[in-house]
Amino acid sequence: MKKFQRRHPFQVNKELVGIENKYGEIESSLKIESNDVRILALWGMGGIGKTTLAESLYAKHCSQFERHCFLKNVREVSTRCGVDVVRKILFSTLLELGLDAPYVESPIFIRKLAWERSLIVLDDEATTEQAENLYIVNDCLGPGSRVIVTTMQSI
Repeated sequence: MKKFQRRHPFQVNKELVGIENKYGEIESSLKIESNDVRILALWGMGGIGKTTLAESLYAKHCSQFERHCFLKNVREVSTRCGVDVVRKILFSTLLELGLDAPYVESPIFIRKLAWERSLIVLDDEATTEQAENLYIVNDCLGPGSRVIVTTMQSI
């Protein structure tokens, strides 16, 4: 059952209207088939569909990655709990560990991530500091990994 859920955990929203062109542009810029690590930022004013685009991309492509994580409301959670908590949630989700697991960012776990493709969506980042603190992950992502960030500010 776990393998099945990993392959098909989400459904692509087939009721998207008016964003097909943008979706196609963004999807092609991800270059899913390439082995380099890519970070894509979707930024603009609130309500224009950044999260909807990110959710659709995630739903369509997460089964092609060994590890995947969609973190919603990064700005709100990091303001309330701190960026370190968000990073721990991110690593715990990617590694399929409980939030109370000790040493989530240990070298053993970091090496494990470095061998596998990961798809990460960081929804609603607010500051460059959040991005920098979470992008420490970039040093441990395996070949072909993708990070999608949605934000209202230019990063």
